[in-house]
Amino acid sequence: MARDVARGEQLRSGDVGVVSISVAEGVSTLPASELDRLIGGHAKVDLPAGSLLGAGSVGALPITPGTARVGLRLPAGRVPTSPMPAGTRISVVEVAEKSETQASGTQRDAEKAPRSTDAVVVRAPVRAEDRASWLLDVEVNADQAPRLADLASRDRVAVIVRGP
Repeated sequence: MARDVARGEQLRSGDVGVVSISVAEGVSTLPASELDRLIGGHAKVDLPAGSLLGAGSVGALPITPGTARVGLRLPAGRVPTSPMPAGTRISVVEVAEKSETQASGTQRDAEKAPRSTDAVVVRAPVRAEDRASWLLDVEVNADQAPRLADLASRDRVAVIVRGP
C-alpha cells in the first residue's frame, strides 16, 4: 500500500504500488497483474501504508442480512467533525422541517422527542462536490431504510455518534 486506506474507502490508482518480494510459504499476496481489478474496489479492512494486499482485502462491501444501505447528504452542523470510520455506531436523528421550526420557534415540545434510527457507518464521510456538505453511507435495519431514505431526501436528518 502506498498510503493508508481505511476500511470502506475506495482504492484509487495511487493507493497501491507494485513491489518485487520473496514470500514465505503460506503468505497471501496478489500478483501485479490483478492491480487493475483492485482499483475502484473498497477496502474490506484497514490497509496501512507499506502493507501487502492479501486476497479478499479489497472488493465490494457486503450488506449484512436483514439490513439495507442508505446514502445521506448532510450539511455542516448535522454531522460530527470528529472522525467516523467504517464501523462507527451512530444514530440518525429526524429533524423538524424548516416550516415546523419557524412556526414553533426554536423550542420543541418536551413530549415530542425526535425519532432516531440506529445505524453503522459503512464508509467514512466524504466531502460533497459543493464543499458545503458531507456524503455518508450507513447500514440500518431493512425495515427502517425506506423512512430514513425519505427523510434524507427531504434534508431532515442529522447524525449523532454513539458510544460502544
